[in-house]
Amino acid sequence: MKGSNVSDSHGGGEDEIDLRQLLFSLLVGKWVILGCLLAGLAAGLAYLQFTTPVFRATALLEVPEQRENAAGFEVQDYTGDEVLKTIERNLRRISLIGRVVKREDIGGSAAFQASFEDSLDVQGTPRQWELVAEWVTISLERGTRLINVSVEHTDRILARDLANALVEEFIRERSEKRSGSTASAVDSLMREAERIGGRLRKSQTILQKLDEAVEIQNVVKENEDELTSLRQRYADAHPSVLQLRSLIEEKNAALDLMLKEIRPLVSEHSKITVATEGSVTRPPNENKRLAKEEFEFLFAHRESLAGEVATSQALFESVVARLEEMDVSSQLDVESVEISEDAYLPSEPVKPKGLLVLAAGILIGGGLGFVLVAGSHFLDNKLRTVDRAEQKIGLSVMAAIPEDKRIQKKIEPLVMLSDPGSPVAEAFRSLRASLALQDFSS
Repeated sequence: MKGSNVSDSHGGGEDEIDLRQLLFSLLVGKWVILGCLLAGLAAGLAYLQFTTPVFRATALLEVPEQRENAAGFEVQDYTGDEVLKTIERNLRRISLIGRVVKREDIGGSAAFQASFEDSLDVQGTPRQWELVAEWVTISLERGTRLINVSVEHTDRILARDLANALVEEFIRERSEKRSGSTASAVDSLMREAERIGGRLRKSQTILQKLDEAVEIQNVVKENEDELTSLRQRYADAHPSVLQLRSLIEEKNAALDLMLKEIRPLVSEHSKITVATEGSVTRPPNENKRLAKEEFEFLFAHRESLAGEVATSQALFESVVARLEEMDVSSQLDVESVEISEDAYLPSEPVKPKGLLVLAAGILIGGGLGFVLVAGSHFLDNKLRTVDRAEQKIGLSVMAAIPEDKRIQKKIEPLVMLSDPGSPVAEAFRSLRASLALQDFSS
């Protein structure tokens, strides 16, 4: 049959024809899409007009870097992630929110009370504090020691005052804890560390001076041995003997001065009395013997000092370790968290975002219009193309007569006579030719 030829003459496939028809339907329904788009824009404008704006005020807390304690020794670094997260969690506590709400400048303000006009039964209860906590946002600035304390509310003055009150109450609460039992225990350990550290430093000073005295004593002994060797070869008046003897006397004088410095230190430290009487009035040999005995006594005391230094060092490290093992929050002193910046009065609302709302309204409206037009296209069962008609009825189309309003309204029913050059007249002539060529005998 000729139907296949007619179908091929229209070209393309079903997918191509559907896409073309879809685009045509969208073009025809452009006013529907435009109307939905304008409706979405109007809805966005109405939302912005009737929605109460929300303001955000932010106060900034800073955790200082590691400091030294009163004893002059470094303590734990309080700027790690664990500590920052601990502070962040403490700022979220409902009990802290309760302290803020109980303040007259916050809980007694007209804006705050107006926020709970519809919930009079929760005022002054933990439930109210939980609702206030929903206004608060705590965030850490990544890579810094800063903590943002933000409050969102429809009243910008209340948002600012609440943010400032929250950080102030947090600092004040830490100050009160500092004066409590936990802080007292920390102070006691700090004093113990200072006492042990002071005694440790004194012991180390005495040991250092004793080591210096031992060094001088060794030099004197070497010089005396050398003097004995020289006196076997030279007379006592020889310049080398006199020079070495003078050097020995200088070293002995230095050693005696060193011993005089060490005596009171040892006496004070160990509560012993070292013999110091008459070293100048006694004969030289007796002075030398007493100085030697005194030096041997002080040097023997060095061993006990060394043991005491080791014990004090271990005890001091134990006290420091106990300080480091205590809870992080109890270790922080009053100045461990500082207010870096007070919250200021916000000038622009953070919600709703005008451009974002309008853009969403336009997209939603336009998308809704597209869905309506496309849906009506796919739900339409009318045969609007030659190819669709041939596919549905399984017969070839002999001619396609375009619509003409003049014929429909019977203004010019005989269009072949009134307008023989029109597309409609040409279509009828094509139909006539197709009928003339059709073989009906088969």
